[in-house]
Amino acid sequence: MGNLIIGQESLDRYFRLSREESPPLSPNELLDAYPKMANEAMEGQPAGSSAGGEQPKFTARIEREGEIQNVLVKFSPPFHSIEGRRWADLLVCEQIALRLVEEKGVPAVKTSLLEAENRVFLEVVRFDRVGRYGRLPMVSLRAIDNEFYGVQDNWVAAANRMEAHNRLSREDARNLKWLSVFGDLIANTDKHFGNVSLVEGEGGRFHLAPAYDMLPMFYRPLDGAAHERTFKPPAFSTAASGEWDSALRAAITFWETAGEDLRISDEFRRICRSNSKIVRDLETGPRLVG
Repeated sequence: MGNLIIGQESLDRYFRLSREESPPLSPNELLDAYPKMANEAMEGQPAGSSAGGEQPKFTARIEREGEIQNVLVKFSPPFHSIEGRRWADLLVCEQIALRLVEEKGVPAVKTSLLEAENRVFLEVVRFDRVGRYGRLPMVSLRAIDNEFYGVQDNWVAAANRMEAHNRLSREDARNLKWLSVFGDLIANTDKHFGNVSLVEGEGGRFHLAPAYDMLPMFYRPLDGAAHERTFKPPAFSTAASGEWDSALRAAITFWETAGEDLRISDEFRRICRSNSKIVRDLETGPRLVG
């Protein structure tokens, strides 16, 4: 990740791969290339550089309109399995969620969805790469918290700490808190400190990188099964009271949109419609008045 390459071995690998690298893909090649790259990733031979995380993924370079785009691609198992159908649903939900984040005015990664050979592929444009070989700086919230605080409790508390110590601007702190509340309300149970990235600025300050990995992970399949689970959204957050109403409106829109999206299975659309009613009920809950 990022623009630093540490150690002789890593540096040698970087230069070796830059020489061995195949030409960027064209958009017309993706339907054939992505299924092959997914199979290679599942066999332990990741295409491009390896990409960490729980969900299988690979990286690629695509040339679009004369410009090289670096992407990270998540993919579902084949949809004829219960697990595959659920992951396909969740990848569609991720695209919906990230679009709503961007509409709110919080920076988010650009995504595209592609279906090929019974898999859904979510293509995410990387913010830590540029051109054929360029690398841009980034650091995870986990690394920053370990360096300065060693707490790793939750995003809202981290935002407040970093703002109080002038390590994060008020706007970025508010955006991170908004993402935390929105994530809670769309059943994102995977809001760990590795799922937020920052870019170092001047004077020891950091800037929030575009949001990513925002999806209802509460519904991820477990042991090959997609269990029926009842979503219980959290109560009003006093620590992020200023972001609650906006995040709640966006979460209602998320569940309503997903509930009508025909790319999502009938079963999961039903779950989304049910959750839209559950979350909408929070509009009548108690609020702070001062």
